[in-house]
Amino acid sequence: MSEKIFDNFIGRYSLAKTLRFELKPVGETLENIEKSDILAKDKHRAESYKKVKKIIDEYHKDFIEKSLSKCLISKDDLMEYKQLFCIKNKAEDQKKTLEKIQTNLRKQIVKCFDTKRLFGQELLSEDLPRFIAETDLAEFYAKENLSQSKAMELIGEFKKFTTYFRGFNENRKNMYSAEDKSTAISYRLINDNLPKYIVNIAVFEKNKTALADKIKILQSDLRAKLNGANIADFFTLEYYGKIL
Repeated sequence: MSEKIFDNFIGRYSLAKTLRFELKPVGETLENIEKSDILAKDKHRAESYKKVKKIIDEYHKDFIEKSLSKCLISKDDLMEYKQLFCIKNKAEDQKKTLEKIQTNLRKQIVKCFDTKRLFGQELLSEDLPRFIAETDLAEFYAKENLSQSKAMELIGEFKKFTTYFRGFNENRKNMYSAEDKSTAISYRLINDNLPKYIVNIAVFEKNKTALADKIKILQSDLRAKLNGANIADFFTLEYYGKIL
């Protein structure tokens, strides 16, 4: 029999197939699952989990704001950083020094965060209930269609199921890292925002004489919100630690 044109292509390579199996409960197993209502409870808990994650994120926001309001960073490090940052054509050793200062400043930021209880059982059993009871979250409740009592009820569902949040917590831990990661708060403050702040200082210094009259008007209009500060204060390196 003469060879067909496709014979050399047949059986040349192994074929990979994926087998899918489904475990179906039968007999008494099915009856026990239906009696205990396990599936319905799991479905309910999965929905509650989504809502509790949002409540925890509100707690993180509050925790971050309060922690940074008390944060102190070295003025000397800031000054040295500014001097190096403003050099246009940096030598390699200057670039490395700048990176070392950035690392040091990020570590100073991270020291402001006491995260011992953020990822433990205390968060669900003690800290979140206290946060819900003592904090005005009206705007959050309206947005998420929740109430204070409902939020407390949702938290209570997970007091014995803290492992549900293992992956979520690992993700949130990245925010409190001192490493050179764009997802970290310290990176945002030092690597992203500080350079912009230094540029703004230079722009203000260059234009403050021409803008003197407008600055006075702005100072007057914002008097109630400035708490005794001057507009010019916001354009000094020393003030950066106060607006983290």
